[in-house]
Amino acid sequence: MGTRAEALASRIEQGAAGLASYVEKLSDSEWKTPINPERDGRPLNVVVHHVASVYPVEVQLAQAVGSGKDMSEVTWDVVKNMNAEHATTNAGISKADALALLRKNSSEAATAVRAMTDQQ
Repeated sequence: MGTRAEALASRIEQGAAGLASYVEKLSDSEWKTPINPERDGRPLNVVVHHVASVYPVEVQLAQAVGSGKDMSEVTWDVVKNMNAEHATTNAGISKADALALLRKNSSEAATAVRAMTDQQ
């Protein structure tokens, strides 16, 4: 494990812990509040679940880029469509389920990043 990998893995853990701490304090109405209405208006529950669910995707992307693979097919349109589909599919996600996924996926992401070399 390289020092850069450890620093990134620690940052993943810190960010996830901070998000979980924030979410745990939210009321049910706050949990479902739409955020950034001028953009896409996804409710907070969907955004938190989205963050939790994309850790594996982000790790795969980092591993691919680190190994020199061309990732030019990952465009903002692809990301936008993925976000829209996720919002529709997960509109009713519970706080408990989102937090469980956040904890699981962030932990697995940190472990995967720690396995990467600094060159990757």
